[in-house]
Amino acid sequence: MSETIEETVLLGSKNVIRVVVTDDAGVVIPFETNGVQEMIVYVSGLELSSITHPNDIKWDNIGGINLMLGGHAIKPKLWHDVSIKSFDPENPNDDAAAEGINLVHPNSDYARMKIVAYDSTMGYMPS
Repeated sequence: MSETIEETVLLGSKNVIRVVVTDDAGVVIPFETNGVQEMIVYVSGLELSSITHPNDIKWDNIGGINLMLGGHAIKPKLWHDVSIKSFDPENPNDDAAAEGINLVHPNSDYARMKIVAYDSTMGYMPS
């Protein structure tokens, strides 16, 4: 079982969280080669799609996912579980089968993530 990734989001800022996702064998996932068309991030009761928030959710071909979450209504000073789902031609996001692939999930044995949000304008940071 893997450890949980813990990251800080600075609300009101454009800080980027980078997550690198690998398969069960430890090989990075080539999202672009695999034809990923959309990713959805679930955090703090929000559902953020890369289609509606293209500047905030980006991925590359070396397993990287860049998240810019500081501009969203995440409750501050609390830890939040994060889920990230990807959609490609074999796993589309349509009404019939919006399954996708869970890349990061609180119940995963391989990829778990939590974030804590702080207001970057208030001058306090995590200790």
